[in-house]
Order: sequence, then C-alpha cells, then structure tokens
Amino acid sequence: MRSDCDSLSHWKRSCCVLCRVKRLRAVGKEVGINFTGLANKTPYMPASHALLEYAKDEHGPAKQNEIQEALFKVKTLIKFFSR
Repeated sequence: MRSDCDSLSHWKRSCCVLCRVKRLRAVGKEVGINFTGLANKTPYMPASHALLEYAKDEHGPAKQNEIQEALFKVKTLIKFFSR
C-alpha cells in the first residue's frame, strides 16, 4: 500500500483499486458486512441510483439511507430466490 493511501484525495483516484477494496472491507466489517470480493458480476442499477439521489435532494440523507437499506434487502431477496 502506498504511503499516501490514507488521504481521501488518493482514495478517490481510480489508480488505487486495492486501497478502495481495503477501505470497503474495513467499513463493511464495522457494520457486519463481509465483502469477500468473490462476486462474479456487478449490479447495474441506474434507476436505483437516481432514486437515491432524488431522496437525498428532496428529503435528506436519513431518507436516502432508509431507501438504500430497503433496496439492499430487495436485491438480496431477489438473489436468494433466483438460485
């Protein structure tokens, strides 16, 4: 890991994917999510992202977080039942 990996400006740069993965795992661990990195595909959810931006702009971050949690639960259920 580079010496400047702790800085936010470095973390935002796409050149440091390893730093992003480490940060994602650390933050996930704090809230009980184990990001293994074993997913073979990335969800494509532009409508969800638009909804989250709208919720934040119109109703604030608390409502955005509430909707994000609901979307995550729905995505998890869909994944479970599509096996």
